[in-house]
Amino acid sequence: MIKIDKIEIRKILNEDCDFLYELAIDRLCRKNSFNSDFISYDTHIEWFHKSLENEDRKIYIAQYEKKPIGQIRIDKVNEECVEISYSIKPEYRGCGIGTAIISLIKGIIIEEFKSVKIIQGKVKFDNILSRKVFLKNGYLELKEDTFYKYIFNL
Repeated sequence: MIKIDKIEIRKILNEDCDFLYELAIDRLCRKNSFNSDFISYDTHIEWFHKSLENEDRKIYIAQYEKKPIGQIRIDKVNEECVEISYSIKPEYRGCGIGTAIISLIKGIIIEEFKSVKIIQGKVKFDNILSRKVFLKNGYLELKEDTFYKYIFNL
């Protein structure tokens, strides 16, 4: 059983590339992604290196007992808003980890993105678990044409 208070968040390292690829090609992650096309390893490598260089993007690894169990990405939308997205290894889903990392990332956003006042997330209609994660963290749910948008005011 996972002890939620033992989950840690750290910045990505070069050696996290393969772990992120495993998450990216997971069947459920692809289904819940807004771009559900298959991702080749070469495409992933290119994306990974561009992400490391992108000052408007930060990626963090969620770990439990020093083992990576998920990731959370922060993309700057503008000076006052960031968008977050996350994914969790299949064997750790449904344990409250999503709720925990969405909660933990707030402090990191406040520290890393000083001018940000709004955190948003987007979730497909049929991704009920992620919808619940945002609601449990106090996000306002807005129904858009093809997805739900979640808003949290800092």
